Amino acid sequence: MEYINGKTLYAELQSRHYGLSVNETIKIMKELLEAIIYIHNKGIMHRDINPLNIMKAETVKLIDFGLARKIRNQLIFPTSGTPGYMAPEIINFNKEKAYDEKADIFSLGCVLYKLLTGENLFTTKQGKQTVYQSNKEGGFELKKQLQHPECNSNKMDQLFILLPHMLEQNPQLRLNAKVCLTVLEEIENNNLQVERLIKKILIRKQLAFNTSEEQQQDKRSEEKLQKCKFRQSIDVQSKKSLDEISVYSKNVMLQNQKRVILAQKKQP
Repeated sequence: MEYINGKTLYAELQSRHYGLSVNETIKIMKELLEAIIYIHNKGIMHRDINPLNIMKAETVKLIDFGLARKIRNQLIFPTSGTPGYMAPEIINFNKEKAYDEKADIFSLGCVLYKLLTGENLFTTKQGKQTVYQSNKEGGFELKKQLQHPECNSNKMDQLFILLPHMLEQNPQLRLNAKVCLTVLEEIENNNLQVERLIKKILIRKQLAFNTSEEQQQDKRSEEKLQKCKFRQSIDVQSKKSLDEISVYSKNVMLQNQKRVILAQKKQP
């Protein structure tokens, strides 16, 4: 087991009340996304991404895979994670709707908000509800930290454009880890057209999805046509076989009749 000489992101944020610098945040998020892309490619989702499970050393480390599961295999403890960082499809788990690795992206969005503001995305309202209840209801407001030195910087603006796409309630519309990493790299390179970039990516994704659906529909139609042809072929062969049997039966009957007639003629 690797020894990590560092501290958790939670401990780091304890002394950074207004969040981390934009560049530091981007660096941490890029390293986290690279780790998440790796485990997602291996068919694993973490399911408990939060500042306590992120170690900050020379490089960022994602730790504690105690709740990790194979993607689309949530039969054991399906509702799991840390309140305040749980994706809506997990905290409101429906056994009829299996969730996937996009749940990790929602959790990472909560972490990004914490890094940028020093505050939790889901909070209690005047002590009338718990963080868990607030997380379960799903209501939140994305507000910049006015005390942050880079509150009005271009990169901060672009990061707040990315956030809603990571925190999308519908997992099918939520960005995946690879796209998030691409967008972060563009922000790092001072791209001020992140919103347009994300829209293009989403449009391409929808077009690819529609094309895939059409291809699947064409494949299903072709399979259906092949089945029909096969059934017709079977029907033709069956009819041919039946016709052959019928002709054969008639021939046998005629031969038997001839034998009977001949036998009758031989009688004295």
